[in-house]
Amino acid sequence: MTGTTHYFIVRRGESEIFQLFREHFADVGFVDVIWDRRLGDRRRVHRDVAVERRRGERRHPAPKTWSAFGFVFAAAHHETPEG
Repeated sequence: MTGTTHYFIVRRGESEIFQLFREHFADVGFVDVIWDRRLGDRRRVHRDVAVERRRGERRHPAPKTWSAFGFVFAAAHHETPEG
């Protein structure tokens, strides 16, 4: 059986949005409201490499809700034990 958990990931400092979502989704068992844990960009100084093994840029632009409202919505699919 497959289950899905939904996450509202809220940018640090957006306390009002975080609290609003927590209150609104408190009774919904498959929705979690969590803080963004990142402290900064982990990417370091760009260095040239002899052979690039990656097929392309892996980063995508942030969703519009991140820059406009301070949160993103994500779904995680997972297997649940039957029974």
